Amino acid sequence: WDNHRFSNLLLKPNYFHPHMKFIVSILTATSLALALLANPAASLKSAQADPSGSYCGSYMANMVVGTVTMNPKSSTFDITVKAFGNSESTCRSIKYVLEKSTGDVVVPDAHDSKSCLGDLLASGGLGLEVKYDSKKDIVQLDLGIAKLSLHHC
Repeated sequence: WDNHRFSNLLLKPNYFHPHMKFIVSILTATSLALALLANPAASLKSAQADPSGSYCGSYMANMVVGTVTMNPKSSTFDITVKAFGNSESTCRSIKYVLEKSTGDVVVPDAHDSKSCLGDLLASGGLGLEVKYDSKKDIVQLDLGIAKLSLHHC
């Protein structure tokens, strides 16, 4: 190409040579592959099998706010719930069992009124069902009066 033809192309940003679209596609795919190779944790996060770390969410404009911190090594979690503007309630080191095939999180202390969690649920008239969606990496809490989808926070 001579300088005159090249400078005309620079003045026309919407002009693509037929081979340019192919080259741009190759460069885009290569860039994406390099980004995933440079940060493999980003590509593996969606394949994560167990919930880990803190998950936060709310229901009806923060009328019910919840945070769950999952520790898969010890199979325990901490939970903080604030409902209807009342003070926060926190229970720590609650044992759980994750049924990986269904995503159900079984919490034996949920029905024990002598445990922190059981007492919290009973005093608030709440139930508790917990599920984990490993594809979306979301912990779902069903408290009976509200369902919260908790995302990493």
